[in-house]
Amino acid sequence: MKVLKSNLLEPFKNLIHAFSTRDGGYSKAPYLSNNLAFHVSDNKNDVIKNHQALAIQLGYDYTKLIYMRQIHSDIVHIVTDKDNFYTPTTCDALITNKKNIPIMSADCVPIIIYDSRLHVIAVVHAGRMS
Repeated sequence: MKVLKSNLLEPFKNLIHAFSTRDGGYSKAPYLSNNLAFHVSDNKNDVIKNHQALAIQLGYDYTKLIYMRQIHSDIVHIVTDKDNFYTPTTCDALITNKKNIPIMSADCVPIIIYDSRLHVIAVVHAGRMS
């Protein structure tokens, strides 16, 4: 599975980050390989295998991943203990200071914001509405 890293975030050794590509996953056409979205009618087992592969590569438990059901809004969600992999929150940005809780934004224009002093991270879905 191919991932890209940010030169700006690489110096922070306590932060794992990546921008995944569509290369190297299990989804079949038309989803083409590394689809991580459940809402597009892809085979659920293939999407889970894609999540598992990415988690193994980056070193996290995929079931702890918090992602969002993106709606092209200005809604920001602060991650709580109630959030989980199986029930995504409806929003377009996630923010947390919780350690070892991965968060994810989808494609379009994903933005990662990190405060190294307070150890707070946010992911923002900044895509255009189609």
